[in-house]
Amino acid sequence: MNEPHRKIGNESFDVSIIANSESGMNHNNEIALINNEADANDDLQLGLINKTHACSNSIQIGIINYASGGQQNLQLGFINVMKNGFLPVFPILNFSV
Repeated sequence: MNEPHRKIGNESFDVSIIANSESGMNHNNEIALINNEADANDDLQLGLINKTHACSNSIQIGIINYASGGQQNLQLGFINVMKNGFLPVFPILNFSV
């Protein structure tokens, strides 16, 4: 069962069995099989598949991680795709430069 936007201080936690999809959130943490985030800052995604758009200070931990933009991002996973990463596609670890 998903209980969206549970708040503790400035932090928002989204926990779902299947998927989370958010837009325009700050200090957001998502845990699900599939996570999708747009226009967020200070974001943590933990899942099998994680996707972000224009995020800053994002951390993704999963099997497949995708970040289309932003700065100061870190990815840990089997396949990591980041347009501004030290390499656009890299296994295990990728970070923005």
